[in-house]
Amino acid sequence: MGVDKQEVLQEARERIEVIRLFIRLMKDMQKISVKQFVQINELVENVSKPSCYLI
Repeated sequence: MGVDKQEVLQEARERIEVIRLFIRLMKDMQKISVKQFVQINELVENVSKPSCYLI
């Protein structure tokens, strides 16, 4: 009945990748600057790191 931790982490990783793709698309469409792109990517990287160590 409990949720499998591996499945939850995999789902989180997949969602983070989708976020990264949308951020890249925003940069490519010039909706955000390169500087903003870098800053946002750093934030996303910081959020995604902890999930790598929970396995």
